Amino acid sequence: MGKELNDRLRGLVDAGNVTQACDVYINHIKDHLAKKEIQSACKHLLNPNYYSPVEVSTKLSADYQDAMLELWAAAVKQTNQLISWLIPAKLELLTQIIIRAKAHKDDVFIRVVKNHFFQYSCDYFKNRGLQFANIKNTLAELDVPIIEDALTIDHKDKKGSGNSAIAYTGTHKALPVVIKEYTNSNEPGLFVAEAVLHTIFQANGDAHPNIIRMINLQAPDKVALEAAHNDLGQLIIPEVVTAYRKHEICLNYTHQIASALSFMAANRIVHADLKPANVLVMPDGTVKLCDFGNAIFYEDLQDDHYHLQARTTMYRAPPESIALHCSQEEQLAIKERYGIAAGNNTTIDIYGLAFIMHFILTLQDTNKDILDLANAEAKKQANKENTSGAAKQESRKTNAYLYFEKFMERYGQGKPSITNPDDFVCPDPDAKALYCTSYQLMRKMLPVNPEDRASAQDIADATRSFKM
Repeated sequence: MGKELNDRLRGLVDAGNVTQACDVYINHIKDHLAKKEIQSACKHLLNPNYYSPVEVSTKLSADYQDAMLELWAAAVKQTNQLISWLIPAKLELLTQIIIRAKAHKDDVFIRVVKNHFFQYSCDYFKNRGLQFANIKNTLAELDVPIIEDALTIDHKDKKGSGNSAIAYTGTHKALPVVIKEYTNSNEPGLFVAEAVLHTIFQANGDAHPNIIRMINLQAPDKVALEAAHNDLGQLIIPEVVTAYRKHEICLNYTHQIASALSFMAANRIVHADLKPANVLVMPDGTVKLCDFGNAIFYEDLQDDHYHLQARTTMYRAPPESIALHCSQEEQLAIKERYGIAAGNNTTIDIYGLAFIMHFILTLQDTNKDILDLANAEAKKQANKENTSGAAKQESRKTNAYLYFEKFMERYGQGKPSITNPDDFVCPDPDAKALYCTSYQLMRKMLPVNPEDRASAQDIADATRSFKM
């Protein structure tokens, strides 16, 4: 079919009908799309210089850009089929598509492709053990800087650790950085996923001011991030700080975090693990989100394989996400009693932000008390029953159900667990006014119904006057 098309186009070009030849080429792609032959359509979209005479490919590039982008848009509507073919078949082709879309500033298409690239790459790399050299080349073509020997890591100075990586202090070109080193060499997809995510955040040359900036990479397992002074989990507000200043700090930090979340929402990304340890404080008072290991794209929130498994995430999540940890029988009981259907949605981070405000105001780990209580009761039940390994898994689900009930006792009315403003004693009326502002903002974040919760942009707008 390729030779037949090329011969026909060559005949039209030789007869002086270049425009007609271009129209034939465009219609040929449309025909592939109509038949849902995505692979063939994309090959012709990507490589007109291969499938047509040079006169045709040159004119298509010069005069038919809008028509070609319309065809790309049509292909995007079948993205799942497109990407499921691209990833297993030829990773470099996906890179070409992103580069082509970037050249035409087709932001919607870039987002859709990168979303699926992020999701599928983890499984693909994990299952097939793609060579790190190929990962390096792919990242380079995606405008992610690669460095091989400029990172110096101090393994004696550990900053923190998670399920898949450990953070150390280090240097890059003599400047201090934090180096995130992935500990499981069998899962290079995690390294690539973080790199691609930061590439999306830094697509215009620099990161959002309230998202930690990626400085560089060292394949196969190191991501260098800008160094921070501390994280909110280590926050200590000196007693000499006035009540007014304390509440002003809370609203200032809230504005900055909400601004970052709004930016992520514009890119259709949920952080899904907001907690004080994942909010870094810079020396100048700027706060920045970090650790995107649980980040998920909007399109993938409802996938069966995606559940909020981390305990730190669960006890800062909204009730519908907590319910995912319960058994099906318990989920039915939750639906009947509370009207809450188990599932994830785009407001996960809004609940997390409310609990970060709670932490700043009280310096207490949000909801840890009821989680500890639920854990203790579940452990007691498991010991009493002397369960086997299989039954212990059910005990953990019961633990989640106990926690859910305690959570609803505390937040079922959509109110923060901090002191009600009417009972808040403060000699400074201005400080009390700020406290009331914080309380009301938290109320807007905590409704049981997700549709009633404020958006990140709503919170950013409401706290704009506290930006410093």
